[in-house]
Amino acid sequence: MSWSFIFTRNRWQKALAIFLASMIWLTVRSGSMEGVGEGSENEREIRSMPVAVLAAPSDAGVYRLTPSTVTITLQVDAKSTERVSPEDLEVYVNVMGEDSSDGLHSLHVHAPEWLHIRKVVPRRVEVKRLSTAEPSR
Repeated sequence: MSWSFIFTRNRWQKALAIFLASMIWLTVRSGSMEGVGEGSENEREIRSMPVAVLAAPSDAGVYRLTPSTVTITLQVDAKSTERVSPEDLEVYVNVMGEDSSDGLHSLHVHAPEWLHIRKVVPRRVEVKRLSTAEPSR
């Protein structure tokens, strides 16, 4: 059997097989590259982001957080990098109903849908109640 006969027989089947193999390869490759993002996605770090305290309206206490600021690493697509600002994020500690034996509370971060939070350092902060402030009248 000659090489020319192997390449020229059933051309449409060979073309279809090459097309399907290419599509499968591209699908697998794009799925495995998700999250790696050299060209399509960027990481942005926001340092010294202040942490707020969420307490009940009737709680007029004064709290001290240690540390009082955190560093947040975000993953954004290349088109949205310029739009990111610290005002887009809210970082807070919820002290309502959360009692922890070691005084550490988990941080909560709210961000727009187009931002993905990769990392928050530290994940927990120490919360100490200093005093109860007088309610304003």
